[in-house]
Amino acid sequence: MCEVLLLPGSTYYYEETERQAEDDVTLNIVRIFHKSRPFHGARKVKQGLRKIGRIVSRSRIGRVSW
Repeated sequence: MCEVLLLPGSTYYYEETERQAEDDVTLNIVRIFHKSRPFHGARKVKQGLRKIGRIVSRSRIGRVSW
């Protein structure tokens, strides 16, 4: 069937995975960012997370959509 439609087999058998719900780390990142009235960058958010006992990389903080 894929040969007739000129589609790769991976497209035909693809199943979309369910997105994970926001975890508590993401919620903490967003909360700290909005509490600072969007003036904090990833470094300041990381310091805020460290104060509450969370260790998160700056790259993960940067991936969170503001």
